[in-house]
Amino acid sequence: MSTSQTQRNAFIALFILAVIWSYNWILLKKAVHYIHPIPFVAWRTIFGSLTLMIIVGIKRPSNGIPPWRPTLLLGFGQTFLFNLTATMALMSGAAGKTTVLAYTMPFWTVLLSRMFLGEHLQHLQKWMVGLAAFGMVLVIQPWSLHGSLVSDLWALLSGLVWACSIIYTKRICMKHQIDALSLTAWQMFYGCLFTIALALLYPTPPTQWNETVIISTAFSALFGNALGWTLWMFALRNLPANTVGLNALLVPALAVLFSALQLGEIPHLMDTTGMIMIGIALYGISLKR
Repeated sequence: MSTSQTQRNAFIALFILAVIWSYNWILLKKAVHYIHPIPFVAWRTIFGSLTLMIIVGIKRPSNGIPPWRPTLLLGFGQTFLFNLTATMALMSGAAGKTTVLAYTMPFWTVLLSRMFLGEHLQHLQKWMVGLAAFGMVLVIQPWSLHGSLVSDLWALLSGLVWACSIIYTKRICMKHQIDALSLTAWQMFYGCLFTIALALLYPTPPTQWNETVIISTAFSALFGNALGWTLWMFALRNLPANTVGLNALLVPALAVLFSALQLGEIPHLMDTTGMIMIGIALYGISLKR
């Protein structure tokens, strides 16, 4: 497959991923009313990890098992810390707003990729970054933030953790020939161990098992984690880290839309204007890389 075709497929993967992950935030918000974030993260990562391990066992990647030390560290950040901080933020924060704050990740990614990977934005991308940043400001509306400060800090921390994981993934792939699916599965397996340990050690209220919790757990495990991170790794291996990070801005825009339809969080005119700006910026970024 040619490089251009591979990159086109990577952008298609990012779009599919955006739909999955944006709706996943809505389901997570519904579920945290009945289950504490710690056991919720544990159940999601357990089933997600099992699914990926079965797929890896069937496909048997030629590169074998990825090096355990960097993969363990990646799992601690990408699977354990990111999922934990994001879900904690949803306990008291609105789904749309939490998603937007978590997706400050692309801006951390641009900064970190320049510092650690030597990646530079081209001329058109610089303008699109500015447009995306302005659109994000309109969506976040930092002059009128409401809700829990703790929730906001959890969401921002999840964005920073995710950005660090992106940079670390790129560094791993630069040093080792690793199959994307294998790396995804093993980092999730290691991250799953951390979530299980925390769930066993940290006392939480009993879970109210119902249809909402079961559906949310299944969707998050199979689509949000297993399929989602596989698509993410594929895109990250075939596109610059800052491009992947900035294109992921489509997720909070869709999440705000879904939260309006599902949770009654109706966006105002300023929110809508910001989402349109983000969409235009994403299109511009994809034209010139």
